[in-house]
Amino acid sequence: MKLLNSKGDSFKMNIGIIGAGSIGLLFGAYLSKMNHTVTLYTRSVEQSSILNKEGVLVEYAASSSSSPVRSICIKNGLLTHDVIIIAVKQYHLPTILDELNSIEVTTPLLFIQNGMGHVDLLKDLPHQQILVGVVEHGALKKNDFTVIHSGIGVTKISVFRGDYTILHSLLWSDATPQFPFQLCEDWYEMLLSKLVVNSMINPLTALFGVENGQLLSNPYFFKLFQQLFGEINSLLQPGDPEIWWNSVISICERTAENRSSMLRDLEQKRPTEIEGIIGFLRSLPAYSHKNQPVINFLYTGIKGLEGQRRR
Repeated sequence: MKLLNSKGDSFKMNIGIIGAGSIGLLFGAYLSKMNHTVTLYTRSVEQSSILNKEGVLVEYAASSSSSPVRSICIKNGLLTHDVIIIAVKQYHLPTILDELNSIEVTTPLLFIQNGMGHVDLLKDLPHQQILVGVVEHGALKKNDFTVIHSGIGVTKISVFRGDYTILHSLLWSDATPQFPFQLCEDWYEMLLSKLVVNSMINPLTALFGVENGQLLSNPYFFKLFQQLFGEINSLLQPGDPEIWWNSVISICERTAENRSSMLRDLEQKRPTEIEGIIGFLRSLPAYSHKNQPVINFLYTGIKGLEGQRRR
């Protein structure tokens, strides 16, 4: 469905994106290609300056393309937008609470973080329209204005609070084949499904320093992979575990040559999202370190590597 305004033209939006890491750059580039007005909010003046000059360069397969964007350092405040996408890492959300609370409560917000550790924060926001999304694309930030689109996936979006009105504008028919969107009715099930994927792939690849595909091709890693799924299954007790298992396998195969975001965070001596992913599982009432030894081992191991690599 293509939305039209009163003049019969395709409806385009003024979109703000907070965060100019790999996912923020990827969203900025593709939304700009769809002729939306895009403003990227950065942490540094230097990055906003180069984005205003160069735009966002996307490298995909053997080709590259540049898309114009406007960029502003977030310290200088936020403009008015039709929707604002929050693309910072989960652990950075508390650092931008003042900026989030300064946004008009009528402005829709879309959060696209990994894990489920941010759900309580969303409940405390005053905004009338809050959306959540999960991103299944592979993306790697090459520099302040270049992102490598390393794997085509889909962005799933659901309503956390409010109604579906804004989604009619987000799920437009002229989205490019490289950047599709999908509507999900149940935000909790959508986030939970992605949490399983992140819990299965990110900590194991980060701990062993391997690409995603090796979790399937290496028989020893695969054995841990299976044991981890068994523990997650016992905690979450899905109606049909096979659906989750097939989804994880499919994503692992599709991104076989990718290095997970958690592995890249450790390599670059950044904090990981372990708290919002494995930490969420450990916070569940049914969790027991005796009954879920692999989950406990992964959490402890990643926390240990975080502390060591930040020295």
